[in-house]
Amino acid sequence: MKKRQTIILTDEQIRYINTLPFSYRQVTRKAMEGTSLRAAIKAKCLDCCCWQRAEIADCRVPNCALYPYRPYKVSRSRVTKAVL
Repeated sequence: MKKRQTIILTDEQIRYINTLPFSYRQVTRKAMEGTSLRAAIKAKCLDCCCWQRAEIADCRVPNCALYPYRPYKVSRSRVTKAVL
């Protein structure tokens, strides 16, 4: 497997990361450095949902290209048990 090359962040990107909620800074840094595709998806979904994990699970934008890959999805088994 080919290793991805890490991107060096600009001062502007670092300033942006420092404005984010503390608990999401690391995932955004990984996404911007290009070291993790999973982090990139998570960071974009968090940004779209104003950094609210619950909003990602309740995402109502199935036309989004990342919709099938979004993190924090509610599993079908949990939904089924809750309905019964």
